[in-house]
Amino acid sequence: MTQQSCALPADQERVLEMIRAAARYHRECPSNGMIAEKLGCGPSRASTLVTALERRGIIQVIRYTASRVAIIPAEGLRTAGGGGTLHWSSRGITPIRPDAGECRLPTAPVPDRYVVTDRDPCFFCGVRADKGCAHRAASEPVEML
Repeated sequence: MTQQSCALPADQERVLEMIRAAARYHRECPSNGMIAEKLGCGPSRASTLVTALERRGIIQVIRYTASRVAIIPAEGLRTAGGGGTLHWSSRGITPIRPDAGECRLPTAPVPDRYVVTDRDPCFFCGVRADKGCAHRAASEPVEML
């Protein structure tokens, strides 16, 4: 058992154990239906639990149209699978080889400054503030740090 998983809620711990077992025996990642059946909950709850593990950084998930691959970076484990078309939510993730133990996520550039424009509509006529109307002048963009 990893040190990260000791503070997990029981249902997340069970999902992690299912994914860990699948990875150890080179099986495909359990589907939401399989997880839901084992936990006695619905598939949407199972999906939520997998996403919660992903957000905690315990697992990384690459989604395909009909399956997913789960990676447990701390243990160097990866479930089998990965063939097919990437799901729209995983586009931009570089698919990894079966023998690789890492997932290369895309990095987005972070701007130094943001430009903010007031776009709230005019109370009287409903025209956006950045366009201007008879009741008030057009708002100017403001640079934010």
